[in-house]
Amino acid sequence: MKYFTKELYQDYQVVEGMTPDEEKRYLDEKERLWDFAVQEYKTHVNTINDALPESVRQLLDYGFHDSMITAVVRNEDDSLRLELDTRHVPWIEGSRYWLTFSHSTFFGGAYMVEGSYWLYDEIHLSKHSAFELHVLCQSPKLHISEFRIAADDLQIERVDC
Repeated sequence: MKYFTKELYQDYQVVEGMTPDEEKRYLDEKERLWDFAVQEYKTHVNTINDALPESVRQLLDYGFHDSMITAVVRNEDDSLRLELDTRHVPWIEGSRYWLTFSHSTFFGGAYMVEGSYWLYDEIHLSKHSAFELHVLCQSPKLHISEFRIAADDLQIERVDC
């Protein structure tokens, strides 16, 4: 993650033992840093938007924040599927989604994140594929980790039962 880093996310959490005034000053400063990261990321996306596949641009509109990653499936055709439980995400219609990444050429860490919650994501151009998706996630035991997937295309599929 370049913009929504693990450190930035963790620093934004409230520190116990602060007085209300200290907590307000602390959070005001962290909010300023977070807002700066948001603006920098928006600028980045605007710069690369035309080079992204249409399906990846659609991913930017979904906002899978707080979705649970229920499965990571590597297929024989070199595609990778993330299965998401979105029941607790009020701004997304439907309760389950599959994100299938075709011709995924780089993949790291996602098998360790099954059962984790999707916090923040970033899209980047890739030297080896059409794009890279970076995801910051949190396990049920509150461990923060990141995984990346580089692929040529993406299919977003709503698969409600």
